[in-house]
Amino acid sequence: VTGLSDYILPYFKSLTDQGLVSPANIQPDASKEEITDFVLQSISTNHHPVGTCKVGDMSDDLAVVDSSLKVFGTIGLRVIDASVFPLAPSGNINLPTMTVAMMGAHKILPVRKGKKSKKKKGKKSKKKRSHVDL
Repeated sequence: VTGLSDYILPYFKSLTDQGLVSPANIQPDASKEEITDFVLQSISTNHHPVGTCKVGDMSDDLAVVDSSLKVFGTIGLRVIDASVFPLAPSGNINLPTMTVAMMGAHKILPVRKGKKSKKKKGKKSKKKRSHVDL
């Protein structure tokens, strides 16, 4: 936070002059301590937390899943959502999340197709679907 305060100080007056930071919250001539307090009180998570199950190589201690989205140390478990992002995207996470979902589907479908029973044309299968085999 101190480094952030050092970075903010030179630009703070222009930010308040432009209305980007409310002078009611903090004054342009604020001390480092006041700016540090302001930053700590202003920081929050975004609405779409990501990265709790980072994709990466098994040698990466922070990685949870491999490039096939399989969870390390498990059998039959994948994570296919925004939690696999190593870093938060700079924009809306909807498209990257859908891309991961599509990639995950492409990883699962070949496994699923390999276990699919062959149906005869015109006849419905009596077997009910239960779950997708990961």
